[in-house]
Amino acid sequence: MSLTVLPGSRARVLAGLLAGVLAVGAAAGPVHAEPSGFPVPSSGAGRLVAWGSDNTAVTTVPSTLAGRPVTAVVAGFELTLALTADGKVTGWGSESATAASVPASVNAKPVKQVAVAANNAGVVHTDGTVELWGNPAVIDGQPAGLTDAVALSMATASQAVLRSDGTVVAWGPGAAGSGDNVVPPGLTGVTALSSGLNFHIALLQDGTLTGWGRNTNGQTTVPAPPSGEKFVSVASGGSHSLALTDAGHVLSWGFNSAGQTSVPAELTAPGASPVVAIDANSNSSIAATADGHVYVWGASATSAAPPEALSGQPVVRVALGNNHAVALVTTIQAGGVPTIAGTPRVGSTLTATDPEFTQTPDSLTSQWLRDGTPIAGATGRSLTLTAALAGARISYRVTAVRGADQAVATSARTAPVTGSELSVRGSVRISGSAVAGKTLRATSTVVSTPAADRYAYQWLANSSPISGATATSYRVRSADRGKRITARVTAVKAGFPSRSVSSPATAAVVLPAAKLRVSATSRVKRGGTLKVKVAGLSAGETVVVKLGSTVIARGRASSSGAYSVAKRLSSSTKRGKVTVRATGVQANRTGTVSVSVV
Repeated sequence: MSLTVLPGSRARVLAGLLAGVLAVGAAAGPVHAEPSGFPVPSSGAGRLVAWGSDNTAVTTVPSTLAGRPVTAVVAGFELTLALTADGKVTGWGSESATAASVPASVNAKPVKQVAVAANNAGVVHTDGTVELWGNPAVIDGQPAGLTDAVALSMATASQAVLRSDGTVVAWGPGAAGSGDNVVPPGLTGVTALSSGLNFHIALLQDGTLTGWGRNTNGQTTVPAPPSGEKFVSVASGGSHSLALTDAGHVLSWGFNSAGQTSVPAELTAPGASPVVAIDANSNSSIAATADGHVYVWGASATSAAPPEALSGQPVVRVALGNNHAVALVTTIQAGGVPTIAGTPRVGSTLTATDPEFTQTPDSLTSQWLRDGTPIAGATGRSLTLTAALAGARISYRVTAVRGADQAVATSARTAPVTGSELSVRGSVRISGSAVAGKTLRATSTVVSTPAADRYAYQWLANSSPISGATATSYRVRSADRGKRITARVTAVKAGFPSRSVSSPATAAVVLPAAKLRVSATSRVKRGGTLKVKVAGLSAGETVVVKLGSTVIARGRASSSGAYSVAKRLSSSTKRGKVTVRATGVQANRTGTVSVSVV
């Protein structure tokens, strides 16, 4: 790309903007521009191109922005902040540019505007709150209850916020003697703000400007717009500013040490292509025009030619740092990912829906994928699933092309494709006694077509799976008492729904016969206390204790299978030898002892 040197070390560079891409495509149409920190419409979102600094950390756009539509960009001292369409902020720059490290809290909620000044930065969230980071001595002191912010602009020692009612609030220590932290009384009707080193400029509803702060170089002595025109955007550098009119004309004022306010003749000549984007840094200025030119003028540090990659690209935003420049190039972007409808089963048909794109594509190419690999010939928006796809996860990819740019979007993968149902035959039988402590065994003759990869066993009690019981045998537990046991065998094959066969149920589980060990007070007086102890029970088993034919106690065994009770006898209890009997949950689980009642 050639570079034409303009008077005052200004550079004119062709950016090759495509006709009709920008909101302003002809000189006769009005320009509607926003400062660099405000997002472009989704149709203008794209990628960033940076150049100018010898420090690659400053001019290397992070790989994390690849494929993410950028909507806004701002540049400070060796740092850049980019706002993406999802409301997230990405920062990068030199090691000394600490404000390039975006706090996690910034991206905890959506952002609608980004701002930077030297090595401080800030954002306006979509909920109207403002968040700043950098030098606490400058950024601390934000007014309480600021929840209606529309725009943020930052000077070196102060910041100004435009509120939804058109008023402005400012804070910070301010530059000594500048008054840049004090908003002029009665200022209202503001629609946009910009900030220089130690001054602020406000754009008003009537298309005029006003300024406050240091004015040693005329930086707050604002011009009037040309007759019949209104200012629509403003950008400020160190001690100078640029303003853009609705006719695409640029005016500049303030300090002109390096020619930064000397607008190139190509931008002021009759019939010149309208300017659509402006920005400034400490002693340089930049502008992009609707017919495909980018102009940089002022100090030579940022007057280098943009890279060849920028040639022929539509630039919709420009940002100028101290030693670098960044352009936002409109590219076609996917506004989401494709979606897939249908059931992932052999014989069924999946249908894809393409996402919206930020621009109308010249062409769209579809491709279905099996586990991430293209399926030969599957290039339509629908796919009929064959048996060869059983077990695979299916996704869909669409590629949109517009000019030299393309956007690729891929859907999420489906669940594994299931095949037609397995055919199973055979039976499952259980051998053994349904008695706690005994072992049951399952014998299976189950086979499947097509052949299963494996056969899984599961034992069940009253139709509920027993945790961990997945072997061909099962040792019956005391906790199974009263339940009927079944065994289930499941044929498992990748890509096919599993099929199961269950055995007939056993009889209800019983506990084994047991002679309980009963001990009691051998001699007890009528009206005295009879103490009885029972051992040999199952944990938690219920037990009934009788004295002769009279029930004197009911209870449950402890975890160790023991039970004890103390019962006061009636004074009318019959004297003599009496049998104490303890019986568990089954009649075959009992034990006795004789006592003397005196």
